[in-house]
Amino acid sequence: MPNLTPPRPAAACALALFSLLAFAGAATAATVPGDLRVVTTEGKVLADQRQYTTTTKVKTSPRADCFGLGSGGSGQQARVPSATALGLVVDASQTDDDLRPLLVSDHFDFGLALCGIGGHVARDNASWYLKVNHKNPQLGGDQVHLHKGDDVLWYLAPGFPYPDEISLVAPVRTEKGGLFSVRVFAYGDDGKRSPLAGAKVTGADLPTNADGETTVRLTRSTTLVARHGADIPDSAKVCVGAGCAPRARLAIIGTAHRDVIEGTTGDNQVRGRGGRDRIDVRGGGTDTVDCGAGRDVVLLGGEDHARRCEVQSRR
Repeated sequence: MPNLTPPRPAAACALALFSLLAFAGAATAATVPGDLRVVTTEGKVLADQRQYTTTTKVKTSPRADCFGLGSGGSGQQARVPSATALGLVVDASQTDDDLRPLLVSDHFDFGLALCGIGGHVARDNASWYLKVNHKNPQLGGDQVHLHKGDDVLWYLAPGFPYPDEISLVAPVRTEKGGLFSVRVFAYGDDGKRSPLAGAKVTGADLPTNADGETTVRLTRSTTLVARHGADIPDSAKVCVGAGCAPRARLAIIGTAHRDVIEGTTGDNQVRGRGGRDRIDVRGGGTDTVDCGAGRDVVLLGGEDHARRCEVQSRR
């Protein structure tokens, strides 16, 4: 049964304010969350986070000339309408130094062209390869409209044909010195998944078999990396031992606009940024929240921590 005890006046005011802000946020929020990963040709991960996005702007650059002589941008601001795969990396670059500068050209009538991310520029036959939910959308990033929870990968492919995308499945925790199994899959350009034989995994004596499986033995917490020729590598953190460190927190980043941000069942590190945000991290795990600028509302679990949040409610 519901608790019918009348709230105290201060609590009632906070509840009324929360309801008002929640309604306003739900009525006007247009930001969309996507899971963004940006990887260089060498396998360096420039970004791995959940990023919110909506209509945004990006400054184009005359240096974005990777599509041929004279193909650089005008140097003016270009609008990226709605929530798109390009807008996702543009929004992420506003808080992540590793993604700056972005080299974008507005030279072409068909839309915006991405040449460089964080100093990693497409030259010669290289290009920034886009996959959404493991599939090549066959469109420019500003033409790919996102839905909540889409998986977005930008990879600096050294040439064509594009490589497969590797997916490594490993346990989060394991005993020290014990053997455990991992599996490796490959996603083709069309998004079809298949077991990947012959992949090399950190800590494994043998490559993966025909089922994409191999065994690993670790004595300390390690980030496993799966590689297979020129394919796009993948990694997974494995915590070793009874007293191993807490799980890594998933970074969840908002926009400069009003966001309605939801946490996951794991540990989250949330940054609301600007706007009057509504943030709910009651789903589990131990979360840290920085609401940022604007008058924000946050719903917290028992072990969660928050700062710069004007209205806080704890379960």
